[in-house]
Amino acid sequence: MTETKTVNCYDIELDNGENLKDLGEGNYLELDQVAAGLTPGTWLLLAYEGDFQETAVMRRLSQEEIQAARHGEALARIYE
Repeated sequence: MTETKTVNCYDIELDNGENLKDLGEGNYLELDQVAAGLTPGTWLLLAYEGDFQETAVMRRLSQEEIQAARHGEALARIYE
């Protein structure tokens, strides 16, 4: 079962000091600890919601999805 959660963008600080609004839809977030109710793991930012896009819909990736994405990235580097 896929885990999807909606979180406030300002409740998560990225490594660069920005919040989730700086991440952009379709990008991944790696968490090593609980943040804004998201459990550790790899999360995909699906969409922004709200009048000012202050919330983000996040989906936790399965181990199979993570492995497939890493395999795809490795293949892309080979053909660069």
